[in-house]
Amino acid sequence: MLLVGLGVWRLSDSLQWSRNSTVRYALPAAVLGVFGWICYRLINQARFADFLIATEAEMNKVSWPSWPELRRTTAVVLITMLILAVVLFCYDVVWQQLLTAVGVLRKPD
Repeated sequence: MLLVGLGVWRLSDSLQWSRNSTVRYALPAAVLGVFGWICYRLINQARFADFLIATEAEMNKVSWPSWPELRRTTAVVLITMLILAVVLFCYDVVWQQLLTAVGVLRKPD
C-alpha cells in the first residue's frame, strides 16, 4: 500500500500542469481508492487470509540468528562481495588491456 501511495503522490506531482483541480486531485484519489479496495478485497478473501495466517505461523517456527551470528555472517557476505568486486575489476582491466593491444578496442584520445 505504501508503494501505491508513493505512486499516487508521483501521479499528483506529474499532473501539476493541469489547471483543472478535479483532474489534479480526483484522478490520484480514484487510483488510490481502487487500489485500496483491491487490497481490502484480497486481504479479506478466505483463502488469502488463511495463507497469511499460515505464513505467520511458519515465521514463528523459524530459528532466527543471534546478533553476534548475524554480524559475523553479514561480515562474511560483505567481505566476499568486496573480494569478488576486486577480482572482477582486475579481470576487466586485463581484458581491456588485451583487447586494446590486439586492436579490438581503441585507446581513448
